[in-house]
Amino acid sequence: MAAMDTSDPQTTNPNAHLERLFPVPGEGYTWGPPEEPTYPIPEWDAFKTKVVGGHSRNVNKLAWNASGDKLASGSDDRTCRVWSGEDDYRHSLKLDGHGDSVVQLAWDPRNHESLATLAADKTVRLWDLREGRARSRASIKLSHEYINVAWSPCGGYLAVGSSVGKKEGDEKDCVTVLDAKTHKATKRFKFAYEVNEFCWAPDSRHLMLTTAHGTIEVLRAVEGGPPPVEFDKVASCDDDDVPKPHADSVWVARAHTDACYCVDLSTDCHGPPLLAVGAKDALVSIWDVEEMICLRCVPRHDTPVRCVAFSRYGQFVASSAYDAGIDVADAKTAERVATVEA
Repeated sequence: MAAMDTSDPQTTNPNAHLERLFPVPGEGYTWGPPEEPTYPIPEWDAFKTKVVGGHSRNVNKLAWNASGDKLASGSDDRTCRVWSGEDDYRHSLKLDGHGDSVVQLAWDPRNHESLATLAADKTVRLWDLREGRARSRASIKLSHEYINVAWSPCGGYLAVGSSVGKKEGDEKDCVTVLDAKTHKATKRFKFAYEVNEFCWAPDSRHLMLTTAHGTIEVLRAVEGGPPPVEFDKVASCDDDDVPKPHADSVWVARAHTDACYCVDLSTDCHGPPLLAVGAKDALVSIWDVEEMICLRCVPRHDTPVRCVAFSRYGQFVASSAYDAGIDVADAKTAERVATVEA
């Protein structure tokens, strides 16, 4: 990595290069061991399941808003529904307007009443849910059919990717960045290899991508802000079976022995932000985003991991695979704290 100035060991932050790359919006870092907050441990056995109905076909995606009081669902019936905890999820708003299956959802992190839906009709729709009504405020036409969408922490950008269908030349995949205010594409990145799920870094400037080659890539997706940090390309990416990373990638590492499928980021945990990656090798790896090193792995699945999610405050990480049940692990130790039958 980039050389660091160590002339003043009393004040120099040894991770300054990573702090510039991944600052937490609206928060200043205090380097040192502040007192760790304590959070109540859920009584897993006391949890109850509530089944809600409304869609006429398969549900492809579920997502809570940042305040946790609304649950959105996207379906093959071409609609999205938003369920509210205020009425115990008995009723839902129907978001209608797509011409094909709704395959992905993303809530605006800064606005609990703003939702993006991605559909197989090659459009992203932005919805305003204020005052208990659903109003489509934009329909953005895309150049490809995409299956993943992520909203940046600052609320200013959307990224859509993991394209399907016919490509041009050697292009195997692409990711497009959209301005959430102008509804225009600001950048389009072409890849010579498959890109799976991705998430925004805390700085809202970089995307953290998972790939079919088992790598994590940090892609410079938005210009402006702090200057890009120069990183050495990790030696493992010289492997014969791993293609050269994208020209706009500032960091890449071989994270798993097989394809990486899913990813989630926790920025409200105590300490550095954490990244969880699920892969075809049946492992979940947990990464320190400041140092970009793997801290530990969850080894209990027997089949490819297809979904990972942190709890609020990053205390737990849940993962699901083709084997039965949802594994809930302590993010600090990777030890199992619960299994949810599903």
